[in-house]
Amino acid sequence: MTCVIIDDEAKSRETIVNILTKYCPDVDIIGQAQNVEEGYTAITTLRPEFIFLDIQMPGGSGLNLLSFFKDADFKVIFTTAYKDYAIDAIKMNAVDYLLKPIAINEVIDAVDKIKRLLAKKSLSTGPVSRFLHLNSKTTIDLIPVEAIVYCEAESTYTNIYLNDGSKKVMTKTIKDVEEQLPVNDFFRVHNSYIVQKRYIKQYIKGDGGSIITSFNHHIDVSRRNKNEFIEWLSS
Repeated sequence: MTCVIIDDEAKSRETIVNILTKYCPDVDIIGQAQNVEEGYTAITTLRPEFIFLDIQMPGGSGLNLLSFFKDADFKVIFTTAYKDYAIDAIKMNAVDYLLKPIAINEVIDAVDKIKRLLAKKSLSTGPVSRFLHLNSKTTIDLIPVEAIVYCEAESTYTNIYLNDGSKKVMTKTIKDVEEQLPVNDFFRVHNSYIVQKRYIKQYIKGDGGSIITSFNHHIDVSRRNKNEFIEWLSS
């Protein structure tokens, strides 16, 4: 994924670069800008898939910059020291709104949202695997994706719960497993859980809320992922 960072503060740009380099190695930072004019040039010439955009900058705001792109084909993560612009950011369909000082986990979560959105956008252009491959010393088992009820993280392993009541253990992190699953059918509701829509029997509202599957598993939904999950569930 390609991104451009637009912020008048060199320290803020450096912070984002360091976080992305260390925790989001699949993000390619293709440009930086320190004001609206440079930002406009960077977006139009480099055509990033998403941008980190400060709001208050010399010579114009990040909101002004976005007004030049009526049909933007890039995603936006706002970064600002001010809470006052959150409603404006929502109106502009921002993926996330990060308050400074920027926290590592918030950048990681925002990038994960971008990844899911871009994967959904490209779903029709590339084939999606219908099986997970479970390797052992003597065999390779094929797990049908449609049989997966939910996935549960356990350290660097992932437990796969199937619709026949069985459990498989994959020697992959839940993030690696998530990348192999179709985004229209599966959602990462929590750092530890991925669920398949067809097996969701009920969503119980709450701070984050929880899910009851068709097999009466109870799965927590994180507060951070709640709104996006509800939107996905109704799509």
